[in-house]
Amino acid sequence: MNNPYFAPAQMTDNNSFPPWAVNLCNQMTRIQSTLDVHTNRWKTLKTLIVSQTEKLTKLEQTISEIPDLKRKMENANSNVKSLQTDVKKLSEKVEEYDLTLQQYSDICDGITGNNNDFDKRLSSIEQEISRLHCARDEITTKLQLTEERVTDVQWGGMRENLLFCGIKEATNYSTEGENCEQKIQNFIKKELAINCQISIDRAHRLGRFRKDHIRP
Repeated sequence: MNNPYFAPAQMTDNNSFPPWAVNLCNQMTRIQSTLDVHTNRWKTLKTLIVSQTEKLTKLEQTISEIPDLKRKMENANSNVKSLQTDVKKLSEKVEEYDLTLQQYSDICDGITGNNNDFDKRLSSIEQEISRLHCARDEITTKLQLTEERVTDVQWGGMRENLLFCGIKEATNYSTEGENCEQKIQNFIKKELAINCQISIDRAHRLGRFRKDHIRP
């Protein structure tokens, strides 16, 4: 603050102040400077006080929110405990599933072992069946040769006999048999047109019965 009454005394050519007045003016000037400095400091201090007041207001608001935050934390803790309980239950279920899977795995291993044994037995049975097929084929071949030999022997012993071929066999021959003599008599009368009675000592088929072959 500048006061014209407290301005420093100046010496003029026409008039001059007494020394005590000059000193007083100088002291007043220094006091004014000091007051200006303190005024600026008070302004700065006031600004700081306003700033601190705003901070305190915000702090009070934050403090007022603490109970709400506390409730939220309690709810969060409750949720965490609930989640921990659920996780524990899930862990127990996972352990049960692991145990069940292990049991199923053991059962599958047992089945696999049984399958291996079964495969070995099946392979052995297949080999035995193959051997039996070979033996059957061999026996069939020998039987055919035997039948041919028997037929040759029969042919040799039937030089004075008649052999009729192409006469169909009865479809139920395997169960009811067949009257060969009657068929021959009918064939002679119908096909050969011989009406006289021919005496037949014995009539029979040659060879073993087969569905796909007409025996003589």
